Amino acid sequence: MEHAPAIPFEDLPRWMRQAQRGWDWGLLLALALSLLAAWPFLIQPGLPRTGASENYAFLAADYAAALQEGRLYPRWSAYAQQGYGAPIPHYYPPGPPYAAALIEVLFTNSAVTAVRILYAVAFCLAGTGTYGLVSRHIGARSGLVAAALFVFSPYFGHTAPYILGDLPTVIGIALLAALLWRVDRLLARAAAHDLALVALGTWALLLTHPPLAAVGLSLAAALALHEQAAQRSRVPWVLLGSSMALGLAMAAFYWLPALAERDIVTWQTSAQTAPLRASLKELFQPLPPVDLAELAPAPRFSLGRLAVTAAIVGTASGFLARRAASFLALFFAAGCVLAALSTLAFPAQTWLIGGTALCAAAAGGGTALLAGLLPLRAQRLFAPVLLTALFAASAPVWLVARWPASDHDLTPTAQILYEQQNASSAVLPQGAPLPSTLSRALTSRTSADVLNRVVRASGLQASVIQNGTHTVRLQVSTDAPQRLDLLMAYFPGWQAWSGATPLPLSADPATNLMQLQVPAMNGEVMLTLGPTPPRQYGWLISLSALTILAGLVWFRARRAQADYKESALLPVEEARLLAVSTAAFALILLAFAAPFSPLTLHARPGYKLDGASALRDRTDAGLEAIAFRLDQPTYRPGDHIELTLYWRALRFLTENYQVRVSLQDVTRGTLRYQTTRHSPGGFPTRRWQPYQYVADTYIIPLDPDLPPDDYQIIVEVFACKPVCDLTNRLSFFDSAGNPRGQALTLPVFARVVNAPRL
Repeated sequence: MEHAPAIPFEDLPRWMRQAQRGWDWGLLLALALSLLAAWPFLIQPGLPRTGASENYAFLAADYAAALQEGRLYPRWSAYAQQGYGAPIPHYYPPGPPYAAALIEVLFTNSAVTAVRILYAVAFCLAGTGTYGLVSRHIGARSGLVAAALFVFSPYFGHTAPYILGDLPTVIGIALLAALLWRVDRLLARAAAHDLALVALGTWALLLTHPPLAAVGLSLAAALALHEQAAQRSRVPWVLLGSSMALGLAMAAFYWLPALAERDIVTWQTSAQTAPLRASLKELFQPLPPVDLAELAPAPRFSLGRLAVTAAIVGTASGFLARRAASFLALFFAAGCVLAALSTLAFPAQTWLIGGTALCAAAAGGGTALLAGLLPLRAQRLFAPVLLTALFAASAPVWLVARWPASDHDLTPTAQILYEQQNASSAVLPQGAPLPSTLSRALTSRTSADVLNRVVRASGLQASVIQNGTHTVRLQVSTDAPQRLDLLMAYFPGWQAWSGATPLPLSADPATNLMQLQVPAMNGEVMLTLGPTPPRQYGWLISLSALTILAGLVWFRARRAQADYKESALLPVEEARLLAVSTAAFALILLAFAAPFSPLTLHARPGYKLDGASALRDRTDAGLEAIAFRLDQPTYRPGDHIELTLYWRALRFLTENYQVRVSLQDVTRGTLRYQTTRHSPGGFPTRRWQPYQYVADTYIIPLDPDLPPDDYQIIVEVFACKPVCDLTNRLSFFDSAGNPRGQALTLPVFARVVNAPRL
């Protein structure tokens, strides 16, 4: 019996070729690596309390409450500003808290768990997106290496999620990787679903991190220019531009009202928080090991030497192997541009380090091309060995700090208490500008008074029936028309109704709190946040863009698709070896890194205090100065002194304390410099854990005309109850209990000399 001749794979229909490709083991391994990078959010309880993750849990709880009340799109934080309310969701990108709120409402019933899941999803999106982007150009082996380099990069894999708790940046960088993957596929085959995914990716990135969306647009244009120069296919510029423009238009319900109504609010910032800045020197430094005795580690904005080395070697390997050299050079150049922008032009925009890390990882994927220089038998072992070496070299990234379990009370009363204790918003990261409609500071009230919403007045009885996020129902009784003052900040869109009758609602000229004119009545009054013309126009543009996208995708799906060359998959034998390496790494994490691990790979607790000068001076409030570090003994006029004080709490502190450092010359007793008061280490002392130290660094500039002399450094601590009173200074005692006074003078002089510079 004769057999029919086999049809060449290239001549098979597309659906048959897809069926015969089998599993993309590289994609599954990239997903597994991403989950391993996110292991602390999957194993450790709660969230870190030293970053902003808890703030985003508060915000997600606000969004979830609004969704459960039937509000499709929240624009108001009802309990911000110590309960008076603020339009935070109206101005800040809603993507991360909205996604966390959906997870909470639909699955977890816990905002904390929802935020943890969202972090893990972001890691998975970042790893698979990087793999998909790189594997089409260089191969599955290189895609897997690039994915590992990215999810274990110091900034994305450690600093942003665990130190900063910057949920929008983590999700935004992950969406950037996924968007570039979909843009690459759209450029290659212009399929209908790729068109939709690019539009949705642009939309999601704009609702998560608009500045990163601008980076994504630039990188997408660079990728399209690369495709055109490489002449792999005719670049569908119209489709690419249309899909990204539709994504921008679909997000108009957020950005249009936020821009149109930007002058309604004043942006209030915390004076205690110094802005974070990236530096070129720090960019190439390795990530130091975590010190488990340190409460709030300072963030390090570093790419790490591994990523930089891999990017250089990977790009060179592309030219050496004459394969995908232009693709690797593109991302290497883009990484250099973003590195320059993040350290030289915009050092305060530290999120740019995330884009740099993505570009470095994409270029670093080219290191897998070195396998082609090896004998055939050794090529299969190259990727597992390289991945194992990468695991070992990135130990400072995946050996994260351990945080204590916490119930994370997210109730309205807890929000108000958080703001009273920390002097910052509960739903925003510390130092983030707060969009406020209040015209001046208000007298502090208890949370019960504010949540009651009503200022008592003679001849009028009013009480809250329902205190919602965007709706408040009152029971009002009065025999004559009267003004009702409410403890709620006014914002355009708020309306008041008695049945079907609108009631005049205005803002108090002195405070901008709501004032309601009520007639003689005995019934209910409903206050609700309604639309304004910019908000209505934004929704109209968004719905129109969504309709156009649906029509365009339907029209595109009816057309025959161009042929598309899929990337080669990982051989099954190599995938098995890589799976063994990944499984071994997972076992190492469980055995040596998890909180319940019997052994540990963490550095010795307290190692960062090595070389510091001991103090052991206690205050009468339970705050102790345990050590200090001075960068050098002598200085010249015009230099700066770098001083680090190390503090710890001997018990849970009931008040917030602020520190001030002064520089005084010994000969004349003249005060030469004095810092502003701030929380030690930038972390409110009421949130300190006992017996974990906090590093508090100062940069003290020396005047160029400063006379040569010995200068003493004086430290003062002020209690805040809740306002910091300059007269309420803490007293210091030495280790034997002897009083040191209300100022601590460090037992060392900073000597200023006129020696010439070498």
